[in-house]
Amino acid sequence: MNYNLLSSTIYGAIITIISFGIIALFIFFGVKRGFTKTFIKDFGALFSLIFALLLCSTVVNFLERTYSSVKSFSMSISGLMDNMFGKEVMDLHAGNVNSTNLQGILSSWLINTIINLIGANNNIENVPLREVVSPVFSYYIISFIVIIVLFILFRIIFYIIGKEFE
Repeated sequence: MNYNLLSSTIYGAIITIISFGIIALFIFFGVKRGFTKTFIKDFGALFSLIFALLLCSTVVNFLERTYSSVKSFSMSISGLMDNMFGKEVMDLHAGNVNSTNLQGILSSWLINTIINLIGANNNIENVPLREVVSPVFSYYIISFIVIIVLFILFRIIFYIIGKEFE
């Protein structure tokens, strides 16, 4: 009778397979943890920015529906528009706006935005320009703030996820 179990071929093969299985399991979990941690660490900022940009308009629209944030902020900065571009320009009716009478006063992207808004909405032809420009500026300012807040929020989330894989 053979009492040395390790010298037997069948038992040796079984022990070798179990040993390789355990080693493979440790390698798998080590690679998974290391890969995930490295991936989150290296690409967390990029994913945070992408998620922030993707969710920005949804969050701004939610804030507008719930708190009328764009409208409130627009009323707050309408006086600033007078100081920035001049009261006579802001008193122009939107129907009288064209690219030639605003050239040199407003930047071209803002002129194009105003003209597109007027073309898309016939109800604003008799509205002062301040009531068209203020919401546009308000929307962009609030969007910028929301992007920053979402970016920070997602960075924190990815940091916490990365800590889970340490």
